[in-house]
Amino acid sequence: MIENENYDKSRVHSFSDAVFSIAMTLLVLEVFIPSYKELQTGNTLQILQNRIPVLLV
Repeated sequence: MIENENYDKSRVHSFSDAVFSIAMTLLVLEVFIPSYKELQTGNTLQILQNRIPVLLV
């Protein structure tokens, strides 16, 4: 029979924080920041609207 063991919850919490931070880092790497030249020559609202599908995915 398995004895009742006490687990340290802080280890699980730290692990979940690490997984979340790695996932967020991978998601942020896919976001492209418009260049200064693109912002000066284009409509900022149009540039942001074109990037909405990428940000939602």
